[in-house]
Amino acid sequence: MFYTSESETDGMNGTIADGVRLALAGAALMGAAPEAASAAELQGSFPIVELRQYTLHDGKRDALIDLFEREFVESQEALGMKVIGTFTDIDRPNRFVWLRGFRDMDSRLAGLSAFYGGPVWQAFRSEANATMVDSDNVLLLHAPDHAAEFALPATRPALGEPAPSGLVVATIYYLKDDPGGALPTFENQVKPALEKAGVHPLAWFVPESAANNFPRLPVREGEKILVWLAAFADVADHAAHSDAIEAAAKPLATSFARPPEVLRLKPTSRSLIRGLPAADGVRDFDFLHGRWRVHHRLLKARGAGSSEWVEYQGTADTRPLLGGLCNVEEHRISGRNSGVALRCYDRSARRWAIYWVGDGDGLLGPPVYGGFQGAEGLFEGDDTYEGKPIKVRFLWRKLSPSSAQWEQSFSFDAGNSWETNWIMDFKRSK
Repeated sequence: MFYTSESETDGMNGTIADGVRLALAGAALMGAAPEAASAAELQGSFPIVELRQYTLHDGKRDALIDLFEREFVESQEALGMKVIGTFTDIDRPNRFVWLRGFRDMDSRLAGLSAFYGGPVWQAFRSEANATMVDSDNVLLLHAPDHAAEFALPATRPALGEPAPSGLVVATIYYLKDDPGGALPTFENQVKPALEKAGVHPLAWFVPESAANNFPRLPVREGEKILVWLAAFADVADHAAHSDAIEAAAKPLATSFARPPEVLRLKPTSRSLIRGLPAADGVRDFDFLHGRWRVHHRLLKARGAGSSEWVEYQGTADTRPLLGGLCNVEEHRISGRNSGVALRCYDRSARRWAIYWVGDGDGLLGPPVYGGFQGAEGLFEGDDTYEGKPIKVRFLWRKLSPSSAQWEQSFSFDAGNSWETNWIMDFKRSK
């Protein structure tokens, strides 16, 4: 929560340096922090972390982020706190999420008292509070040991730099009992399984046991949770790892009080915590070039709860176009309509679009979009089936140099559940 004091002051414009000087001047009057924290002092250990989720008025998120990055980063860090990460929530357009770190609970009290009682907040609090519907969704956490803390870069991007690519995902496990019992299982079983699957936790936390020592900023009390964060290249990268993440968590599944909460977060331009750089996926489908024998399995009735499958044999020929930027794949299916898949790679968006046209109607269907993470590719899009809107998902698996598998699934309920209705098993022709 951004605390609103009882006395109003007029807003003002100021540079970052002005904000730091104002913060220090206010702190000096309070006897809290007579000198700015040095660059060295702002590195190292910040084991106490607030995970803060703000719900904002419609259309106000960008305004708050602009104000926050201009006025509230250096001014807080000058008082010994650390602005670890700032994010938009891609699933909630009116949500701003950020992480603030502290050396310990005593320095938390000193820093928050100096900032919210100081001139920077007094100057800009009305502007900030005008963007907010709710700012009390706050988890006060601590890292159980040094290895669980964020490893932060030494420098922060300058004001006005473009927002980075990549995605940060925070996963919150809600537990039946005190997280102290689940923590060894996470560290000794879940985390190694995640890392084996290519998901590397950036940090993990449990609730801070000490009472909130700055009650003017409420926090969620009595939570039994374990929180971990990881970086991904994009939404498709995270989705490609979703099954592995769920499988890794199985040793803790009996401890869950309810399903995990997943926050998919896009870092803002000045966030220290960032996602992984996007890989250039233009070579993703090179493995498929050439001729294949294909075994088709199709669900006899779609969206009807059917479990009856029909099978066909066929061939597929895939060849690159435009130096591999696109490729075309022609299917010939014995006893059934054949078709062509056209795939094109968007260099700016770093994703593939896949189109299908069948020889029945000759119409080019709506695309699915996505890419590969390792040996698996995930592609999703919107379409209609028998006049009803559906979501479509393609899943590719590179099994070996001479084998691959493709699956098509439909969702008739906006992505809440999926029905696989077509599976192709590819074997390279000799």
